[in-house]
Amino acid sequence: MKKPTTLSYATWNPSNIKDLSFPKNLVLKNTSWVIVGLNPSKRISFPENFHMGKFDKWHSLAFIHNEIEGASMLDLIDEVDLNSKNIIKKWKVNNNWRKKQIARFIAEIEFLFKKDKPNLLCIGKNASELILKGKGIIRLFSRMHVVSNPNGVRVKGAQQEYVKMVNKCADN
Repeated sequence: MKKPTTLSYATWNPSNIKDLSFPKNLVLKNTSWVIVGLNPSKRISFPENFHMGKFDKWHSLAFIHNEIEGASMLDLIDEVDLNSKNIIKKWKVNNNWRKKQIARFIAEIEFLFKKDKPNLLCIGKNASELILKGKGIIRLFSRMHVVSNPNGVRVKGAQQEYVKMVNKCADN
């Protein structure tokens, strides 16, 4: 297998949580979780921490200081597109593309976890629905948790709600 195409880690500089650069001395604290989103909003080069957007800062607040911190972060689809509707449409109509995306994702999970079945934290309704529909995907995980995508939430107090949702998953 080639290197994973959307891999990053839920880890940040503990002395400066706002520092979103890729940690120089990365130590994976927890390998029993994987966080999965729908697709990347920009191309990343491995290793590179892609958490640079306004709402991606919410991840650092949500994932630090719980058992999810240090988890692998991947995307179900490796195609860059800011509009998730384009990805959903392509998934529905392009059978060959969908099969390739499923095969790549399964290969990445198996590469990272071997025969272990990590806990899945799925970010967003679209990603969770496609994971459940994708042939052979759900068998890779021991449990599946779903939280709202912070990019889709624009109300006061939403950041705190996102952190609460993630912490509830980590506690179960």
